Amino acid sequence: MELVEWNDSFSVGNILMDMHHRIFFETIKEFSKFADKNNHDAIKRRIEFLIEYAAMHLGAEEKTDAASLTIRNLTTTRQSTMRLSRSLLSIKSLLIKTQPQLAPIVS
Repeated sequence: MELVEWNDSFSVGNILMDMHHRIFFETIKEFSKFADKNNHDAIKRRIEFLIEYAAMHLGAEEKTDAASLTIRNLTTTRQSTMRLSRSLLSIKSLLIKTQPQLAPIVS
């Protein structure tokens, strides 16, 4: 599975939101770097972090002044979100396929 790397094309023109998005990218990359793919505790902690971070991020995103974002940046945000979602779903599918015992955690 090829992971998407952060680059400026993902920028939404808001420093805080861009930093949040970078953290998502880095956290997802960590899954591919686990030396022990059977370390269920480590995997579970990363999944729990992603869930909690996503909730925090979405709350912060709602508070962001939408008027400060251009139409181009709103479109870019939606495209980036869709790509990130596809990456997360790919990771979920891969985890369930290769580690069926994790299905209750990631489902």
